[in-house]
Order: sequence, then C-alpha cells, then structure tokens
Amino acid sequence: MRHDPDDTYLVVAADKGTATFSDIANEISVRRGFWLADAFASGGSAGYDHKKMGITARGAWESVKRHFRDLGVDTQTEDFTTVGVGDMSGDVFGNGMLLSRHIKLVAAFDHRHIFIDPTPDPERSYVERQRLFDMPRSSWSDYDAKLISEGGESSRVP
Repeated sequence: MRHDPDDTYLVVAADKGTATFSDIANEISVRRGFWLADAFASGGSAGYDHKKMGITARGAWESVKRHFRDLGVDTQTEDFTTVGVGDMSGDVFGNGMLLSRHIKLVAAFDHRHIFIDPTPDPERSYVERQRLFDMPRSSWSDYDAKLISEGGESSRVP
C-alpha cells in the first residue's frame, strides 16, 4: 500500500546486468499489488542487452529529457530528483548520472551498497559523482560521507 499521492516516474536503461534486481522488484510488485506494477519490465530475465541494442547512457538520457520536457521541466537548468540501480563505475548508470548538473540523486543501490542522500546539493553531488566515475572500480562506499545530507548514508548490503 502506498501513502503518497500519484507521481510521475520513468524507468530507463534497465539491462541484463540488473536482471536480478528487476526480477525481484517485479515479483514483489506483483505479489503486493504495488502501484508501479511492472515498471521494471524493461529489465530482468527478459530484458535488453544494452550493448547489442546500442542502448547507451546518451540514448537513455534523451528519453529522460523528453519525459521531463513533456512535464515542463528542463533537466539542464532545473533540479530534479532521481533514484537509481547501479553505481558510478557502471557504463550506463555512471555516464547517465553525469549528463546534468541538476540531478538530485536521493538513493541508489547495487549488489554491494545502498546509498541514501535525502536532500543532496546538486552541484556538490555532481562533482562527487564525477570523482567516483573517474576512480577505477569505485563503489558507493567511496562517496565522501561529509557530502551526504542529514538522515542519509552509504551502507554495505548485508
């Protein structure tokens, strides 16, 4: 059961690499009747191989820009929030999180870590994401904890 009002959302660039997460999310969503229903259907065991299909961070970003443009938001000049599956060392996710300085990444997770930053500063977090992207084999545990807003953290997945 959800307690928040209707909200627009967009799921972009799920690929075979996130198949397990997508399949688990779909299973939970269907079993519990969550409002996202099959929002993760673009990934999972029947998902796309983004490299074979030429789905890149740039292509995914164009989908994001179009979606937000239809909502009257310019992702290159206006702040907006997002949640992601991946880390900054990933090709699609990492590149995608660097295509606007106005991304407010409030949460992300991968197979190693859960990252939560309830009220990120868009510019400072952009610079930190760039630093992680440039660092070989980075993870959310490498994110500078001093930059995470109150109530947030980067934790290792048990």
